Amino acid sequence: TNALAKVDGLREAINVNEAWDSLDVDSKLVTGVIVARRDFVENNPKAVEKFLEEYEDSAKFANESTADAAKLVAKYEIADEAVALKAIPKCNITFIKGEAMKKVLSAYLKTLYDASASSVGGKMPTDGFYYAEK
Repeated sequence: TNALAKVDGLREAINVNEAWDSLDVDSKLVTGVIVARRDFVENNPKAVEKFLEEYEDSAKFANESTADAAKLVAKYEIADEAVALKAIPKCNITFIKGEAMKKVLSAYLKTLYDASASSVGGKMPTDGFYYAEK
């Protein structure tokens, strides 16, 4: 979006989400995840839960209050407000947790694995890879 605003004649060639969906695979495109060390998660369960609650609220805020979110993007010098206002709706910001997250992410990783096992480190992650609140 930033480049589109600054470069005359530049166009969006493809919508990555639509391209992924056209593959007709049993998964969704996953472009962002939260990663944490197991020992931190196990030793700080309340902090992790609080973080996840606030992260979920943040995703909801970005989608429901796009203009306000764009102002924050500008305030913290991430991008210009006008660019953020156009970009946020295209970012497909979501928050998925627990078993739903595991299902979506494992299906995504399986699609990558089937295409090239090396893309996920040569093997599929075990159940211990995923975090599900207790």
